[in-house]
Amino acid sequence: MNENMKIMLSPAGAGIAMICFFLPWVEFSCGELRQNMSGAEIGGIFWVVFAAAVLILLAYFYFRNSDELAKARPVVLLCSLTALAILSYKYLDFKSGAQDGIAGLNQLSQMAGMQQFENGQEMQIPEVGIKIKIGGYGTIVGFVLALVGGFMLGGGDDSRPTKKAIISYYQTADTREKSGTPT
Repeated sequence: MNENMKIMLSPAGAGIAMICFFLPWVEFSCGELRQNMSGAEIGGIFWVVFAAAVLILLAYFYFRNSDELAKARPVVLLCSLTALAILSYKYLDFKSGAQDGIAGLNQLSQMAGMQQFENGQEMQIPEVGIKIKIGGYGTIVGFVLALVGGFMLGGGDDSRPTKKAIISYYQTADTREKSGTPT
């Protein structure tokens, strides 16, 4: 992988995370009912995840234009880790709460008064579930790419000359021409 492709991992990952924020993240189901929700629809602290992707892009392009790409590294790493931590925490928090809720429904259905209705039919608790969709996976993959790309920013020697070096070269050449010194 060449150097230009390595440094493009961070903005590519942030772009993927931004797009996937608006795609379906999860599908909630209860029996026959199904509801898809994106990160934008869930909202709350998940807007910090979106803001982290935007901040990665802004930092990357700002520092790239000023030829100080190494300064974008801490911003990219911090934003990626923060977003991944929020996603992991909220997933684990929801998963444990959902398991408690399903266990409570199962206990409720086992009570003697809930076993049968007046007409003799048995009560059935609908199947409750959660499934992660493409937007959730894409957001995670985007931030992992941004994180990996963040480690590659400014770490090696950049073979292309910086704007400052090019300007300095031409200023020196212009000064030599005015003084009559051969180049």
